Amino acid sequence: MKEFIFYGEEHHSDLPLLLSENNLGRVHSIFQNGVNIKMGKFLIFIGNTKNGRLPFGIHLEEDALNEFMACVKDDLVVCWKGFSLYFANKEKLMKLDLQTSTPFVNSIPKCKPEKVNFPSFEQFVALCIDNGEPIGIDDLYMDQFLLYYLNNQEIVQTELAIKVSDLMKAVFSEDEEFIELTLRYFLGRGKGLTPSGDDILVGLLAVHAVSGMFSQTFLHVLKEIIQAEPITTDVSIEYLQYALNGKFSSVIVHIMNDLLTEASAELKQHFSDLVQVGHSSGVDSSFGILLGMLTIRRIK
Repeated sequence: MKEFIFYGEEHHSDLPLLLSENNLGRVHSIFQNGVNIKMGKFLIFIGNTKNGRLPFGIHLEEDALNEFMACVKDDLVVCWKGFSLYFANKEKLMKLDLQTSTPFVNSIPKCKPEKVNFPSFEQFVALCIDNGEPIGIDDLYMDQFLLYYLNNQEIVQTELAIKVSDLMKAVFSEDEEFIELTLRYFLGRGKGLTPSGDDILVGLLAVHAVSGMFSQTFLHVLKEIIQAEPITTDVSIEYLQYALNGKFSSVIVHIMNDLLTEASAELKQHFSDLVQVGHSSGVDSSFGILLGMLTIRRIK
């Protein structure tokens, strides 16, 4: 049996405990930038930081990752033992050692609801308008949406426009039926590993993580849906579950920190990093962040 040893560079600080409680699994899916393993009911990403440092991520240096990806197969069983992950089948054994890996934490800022303010809101809006890329559902353009919204004009009443308006109401609603109907429109809607509707919800939840202002009913209904049924992809469910617990990728954390800073010098670069994630995932997440801030500004 051939044996291979690899070394992790970074890992989220929560993962060792999670792995100790879910120590047996399998390779779930393989991508260009890394691999997902499923340990118990949890997904863990092993790969590069192209999409930021993930709250369920183990990250390798690029050369080590290339060698790792050349060896990993989708039939491998995975086991956690002695601060290392072991991948095995009848022909090979791979060890991913995390002993020297650096733990990281993506700390999202938190404000008291009465003190929530986004000093860099207008700068963020300008970046959204300049970006010019549509979200991944029905090619809705953020600049068009903003120009209608900020000028108090009626948006052309497409189904998506109506549902976006409903979503902005649902985050503060106590009507479970209305919330569920609205969420079911977005969950799983769109193409890709993380459909666009889910990415919008993740961005929206980042605003709640900062402000704590969304209704508990909204959060409860969302949690109930994604835990009860396979309404979207496994990867999206993982992102949404972490987002409900206030945990996000570093690209979103950076944006939220910038938005709470007056005239952030780094917002432009961090916005560029976010919108480059995936085919439209970053644009969709930024649209969700925008919606979250607009709803809070309207309420306040």
